[in-house]
Parts: sequence; structure tokens; C-alpha cells
Amino acid sequence: MIRKMLTELDEWLVEKNRRITLHVIGGYALELKNIQRGFQTEDIDSILHINEQDIIEKIQSIGKIHGNQQWFDFGASSLTVPSGYEKRLEKISDYENIDLFVLSNSDIIKMKVAAYHSRRERGIYRDLEDLKHLSPTKEEISEAIKFYYEEYSKDLTGKFKLEFEKEVAELKTELLGIFK
Repeated sequence: MIRKMLTELDEWLVEKNRRITLHVIGGYALELKNIQRGFQTEDIDSILHINEQDIIEKIQSIGKIHGNQQWFDFGASSLTVPSGYEKRLEKISDYENIDLFVLSNSDIIKMKVAAYHSRRERGIYRDLEDLKHLSPTKEEISEAIKFYYEEYSKDLTGKFKLEFEKEVAELKTELLGIFK
């Protein structure tokens, strides 16, 4: 369904002689990389912000037509991504006027570790399932933990930082137990 909606957006962009660039993260990045999952995602998370109102309106219109008004996550641009990720992007060339890139596996692993930690307390485990499909090495898990700790502990102090350190240490033990 997402592919069909992207195709419609691309056709409109061609007709209007417009271009957009998307840096896709999350579940759809895995699907674009042909990593088989037990379910399909219902949205695209792109970390590049779209400012053109007519393009935003077209994206929303496509969502209404297909009964999935949340198919394009405009809030993903606020997520923290690994520094230098742009150098590691992989181009997907299925579209004429959409420059579509996905994060590298190592960057997706970092993002999925962070997402798993923040969502598992709410009973959401799809990020762990995605990690299993990515089959990270111990080194990749360790790097992901390091990224997560460094990025998300920057503004913490005192007991909040100590509590976060403890949580991250438990997360590392858990994930290294799974990914050997």
C-alpha cells in the first residue's frame, strides 16, 4: 500500500515538475531493503522535513484517498539520528522525482535499539523483532548502545543520569544475551 501511495506522489511530482528527497528510517526502510518482517508498516518515517505546502497537501490527499491519513510521518524529522548518517545512506531508485534513500543497516540498528528501549515498557516489541531480522553482531549492538547512551544522556544530571545508566546497562545485557 505504501509503495502505491509513493508511486502516486511520484507521478504527481513528475506532472508538476517537482522533486523531493526522503531519508527513510524505521520499518519502511527495512521493507525497502527487502528485509522480510512478520508484518508491513503503515507509514513512512522520513527525517527530512518537507516545507512546501502543496506537497504536504498532496501527501495528505493521497492518504485520505487510501484510508490511511497517517501514511507519512511528518514528525520523524525530530528524531535523533547517528551523526554522519548521510555518508552511509543507500539510494533506492524506484521513483522518477522522489530521491529515496534509506539508512544503512548499522544506523537502523542504532535507531531500533533506541526505539525498543523507549517502547518496550508500553508492551511494544516490534523494534526487537526488527532487530532480529537485521541480525546485528555483538559489535553493532555495543555501538548502538553507546550511541543511545551518548545521545540521550546529554541533558541528564544527578539521579536521572544514574537511573538512565542503569537502564541502558540492563538493555545492553538483555540485547547481548539475544544477539551473540
